[in-house]
Amino acid sequence: MSVYDEFIGYVKELYDLRKASDLLEWDQETYMPSGSVEGRGYVLATLSGIYHEKLTSKKMEKYLKKLEIEKDLTDEQKANAREIKRIYEKKTKVPLKLVKEIAKTSSLGTEAWARARKKSDFKIFQPYLEKMVSLKKDFAETIGYEDKAYDVLIDDFEPYTAIKDIEPVFSGLRKKLVPIVKKITESETKIDDILNQSFDVDKQKKFGIEIIKDMGFDFEHGRLDSSAHPFTSGSCDDVRLTTFKEGQGFHLFAMMHEAGHGLYEQGYKKEHYRTPMAEAISLGYHESQSRMWENLIGRSRIFWEYHYPKLQNIFPEQLKKYGLEEFYRAINIVKPSFIRVDADETTYNLHILLRYDMEKNLFDDRIDAKETPEVWSQKMEEYLGIVPENDSAGVLQDIHWSQGLFGYFPTYTLGNLYSVQLFNQAKKDMPNLDEKISNGHLLDLKKWLNKNVHEYGKLYSAKELTKKITGETLNPEHFIKYLKEKFGLIYGVTF
Repeated sequence: MSVYDEFIGYVKELYDLRKASDLLEWDQETYMPSGSVEGRGYVLATLSGIYHEKLTSKKMEKYLKKLEIEKDLTDEQKANAREIKRIYEKKTKVPLKLVKEIAKTSSLGTEAWARARKKSDFKIFQPYLEKMVSLKKDFAETIGYEDKAYDVLIDDFEPYTAIKDIEPVFSGLRKKLVPIVKKITESETKIDDILNQSFDVDKQKKFGIEIIKDMGFDFEHGRLDSSAHPFTSGSCDDVRLTTFKEGQGFHLFAMMHEAGHGLYEQGYKKEHYRTPMAEAISLGYHESQSRMWENLIGRSRIFWEYHYPKLQNIFPEQLKKYGLEEFYRAINIVKPSFIRVDADETTYNLHILLRYDMEKNLFDDRIDAKETPEVWSQKMEEYLGIVPENDSAGVLQDIHWSQGLFGYFPTYTLGNLYSVQLFNQAKKDMPNLDEKISNGHLLDLKKWLNKNVHEYGKLYSAKELTKKITGETLNPEHFIKYLKEKFGLIYGVTF
């Protein structure tokens, strides 16, 4: 057996441990009895410890050293070795004491954040935020960086990406988005929010499952269940989607969003299962898949040309009196709001840019943690023209900072930008794609994504794959043009 074969066998054992943890976490969010939380925590901690021990072992170190001088590796084998080495080096550089301190602060901080949000009192959370920022700065110093400490944190979620890559894209996007939102919100066009009604959750779920099947999600190797908040778990031959348990609202877009994630996880080549070649390039690319299905397909007029009559038959009391155009406009209402997860396509990225700007400045020592409520309100007014009335609607609305997830937010906007650029290329490659979608045929897009995105796993970086597929690096002009054309028509404005 070759060194590589021994190495990849060891790597697959690591992936099995991760998959077991993923399944237990999925169960915890869906079916596990509430009284089982403590016991489940012990099991997950044990699995995590075994995984860390195997990953950082002398055995892994020897494999990686031997593979560095191996000359006969394929590109796919080199990618697997490169990606495992990348994880190994990060895990072995950070002292166990710092890892435990971050975990402890995350646990205490998350509880404090929940109390602070409930009381809308940032000062309850402030000391924990200060501590977490300090710990994450120590983390960045331990890993090491060429330019900015924040680069280390971005790289955790968007590998091989730094501020110098993001900043030119985000700064240009910000300058163009703010006036676009202002012009739309000042428009005299008023749209009836016909989705602000009660839609039976079970009927929505049944309809959503049919849509997800049409998208190409394989229910022989995946399933859909309910959770408090939608998420996707699992990979390859066992992918779990979840949707809302209950509540008023129209949940189909969330279902399509999660199915987009699920299609990515089901789209890897079987020969690469349990290796980095059967993993997504980055969170930004993962988000591009979910946003493409949720927004570019699910909120398009052509999609509903086929599906709206079916939806009207399912919900005649709510929708029979509204035509396709009224429904299409309603699912694309633009309205600046305080809460990120409620934001529409045009305003959503401004929420992310606000958080990105603040995180970047926190780790560049331009602002202190104690200043975040005031800075948040200033930027909210600057970007969206609104000011939160309290901390709960402002700086305390997201859980991410309490858990130390700095560098995570930019992936949301990167995903939106990638989605449009990739979709535009798909339409170039398939000139009849719009016609197919308007007739209810979605599999052509799924197959294109399999071939051009999913099957590559981690062979390329996000930057490299974008260039390979579209002939250019990430270009926000695709997204800006899409917004202007779509919402210019909906709101009767020109930009």
